[in-house]
Amino acid sequence: MKTPVITEFQRTIILSEDEKQSGFWIQDDTHFSDPKTPLFLSFMLPAFLHGANKAFKRWKYPIDYIALKSSEGYVYQTTIPAPGDPAQQFQEQLKILRPLFPSLKERLYQKVEDILLPTYEKIEANSRINLSLKDALQKTEELYDFYLTAWEIHFDVVLPQGVLHETLEQLYKNLTKSDDVTFLHEMLTGVMNKFLESDQKLWELAEQAKKNQTLSKIFLHSPANHLQSELSQADDGQDFLSLLAPIIREYGYRKLNNHEFIGETWVENIHEPLSIIQTFIQKDYHFQKEFNHVRTEREHKYRQLLDRLPDSEQKEEFKQVYQWALKATCLRDDHHFYIDAMLPAKARLLLLNVGKTMVLNQIMENPEDIFFLYLDEVQQALSKPEPLTPLISKRQEEYRTYQKKKAPASYGTPSEAQLSSPMLQQIMGSIKETLDDTNRLKGFAASRGKHTGIVKVIHGPDDASKLEKGDILVCKTTTPTWTVMFAVAGAVVTDAGGVLSHSGIVAREYQIPAVVGTKVATTNLKDGDMITVDGTNGVVTIEKQK
Repeated sequence: MKTPVITEFQRTIILSEDEKQSGFWIQDDTHFSDPKTPLFLSFMLPAFLHGANKAFKRWKYPIDYIALKSSEGYVYQTTIPAPGDPAQQFQEQLKILRPLFPSLKERLYQKVEDILLPTYEKIEANSRINLSLKDALQKTEELYDFYLTAWEIHFDVVLPQGVLHETLEQLYKNLTKSDDVTFLHEMLTGVMNKFLESDQKLWELAEQAKKNQTLSKIFLHSPANHLQSELSQADDGQDFLSLLAPIIREYGYRKLNNHEFIGETWVENIHEPLSIIQTFIQKDYHFQKEFNHVRTEREHKYRQLLDRLPDSEQKEEFKQVYQWALKATCLRDDHHFYIDAMLPAKARLLLLNVGKTMVLNQIMENPEDIFFLYLDEVQQALSKPEPLTPLISKRQEEYRTYQKKKAPASYGTPSEAQLSSPMLQQIMGSIKETLDDTNRLKGFAASRGKHTGIVKVIHGPDDASKLEKGDILVCKTTTPTWTVMFAVAGAVVTDAGGVLSHSGIVAREYQIPAVVGTKVATTNLKDGDMITVDGTNGVVTIEKQK
């Protein structure tokens, strides 16, 4: 087989050797912690760039542009800060965005109801019908166009919320004369969102199961991968599965790795939700009690802060902005639910249907093979069918190789503008401090407190069973799918992310220490190590290595 020539489309998403030398590219492990398949990159990178750069321009964001490209499946980004005074730029942003602050939640849900959900219904319908080659090509191209639309909505929602949070932080710092905003972030916990909502629904089912002797026995003693079959064989189990079905229909368009097409959704396989229910039962976790406790703590901390602040116009301004921010807190998870999670889940099912058409036309052997082709290759194959099995086999082997490799943290040398960017200073500072001390890892202080415990390196929710109460969850990053593990862990340490990453936000919800963005935690730590996580100062100390 001839080595395929990199096409014009593929050049837009593949990082060349010249670009590695001439620019400065940082691995985007916050969004994409593992290597991605060619078809996912084909949809995701153009959509991300379209949405981000359009929002930067619309909202006067202090970034000229951002570019994303892939090297060996890993995603790298380069960011060019906009010239000018950051303080002045922020004020220009604020002038545009402040009128939106009271209605950020409504803005998202209007787009959910008017655009996202109606289109998802069409995508799902097209995933269930037989497609001709012509139809498959048309539906694939329509899906690509919708990816651009969805990620335009994504950044149109996320960036204004970011400015709202920055406004709140500045007011807090001015009032308290402190740069430590962890306490402020703790005052934004205990707010219901779509992922907590789904956990609550599963917990309610777990509570029902605990009252039934047959169900309790199955969940307490069966391996997670046997749960569905054992439930199916019992009358009470069949009734239980019928209660689970509507929850899956509403909350099941998600997967373990949301930013990817490979991997089954909950709609296809209920192993993951059953595992979550099992964890709730085995760990005797009480969702409602914990949620109510966090909400009460939040309210207490807010009153405590107000009591110690003297009356002033700035205090009144803080109170107003805080209420807007509290109302909008759910957006971080709700936008993820409807876009980051639901979009690739729905897209996967449609693309698998396109894959079936390609199998019927002898283009490939398995519908899942489609994910190892770039978009332009899929378009070409649907227009002029020819066998692509050798190319797909080569790509699959490359993908397995990439998964085993440790990707470079960056390529190239940062420019003066990039070095002076507060965002990049945080990233580079974290790397430097981490490498300076082999017994300590430095990251961002994301959730206050200190905890000493045993390391469990978790590569995905399938590893959740090895996490015991009080263990320290060490991982590359987390997504809302991982939330149940925070109920068990004593602390969290991640390679990627910042204070407002999912890991940091959920750690504060569960009131456990967290240090995020260490860059090297999963490399330097292994199962059985004993470490101390200082979430107040952003330091992880290795006490004893196994």
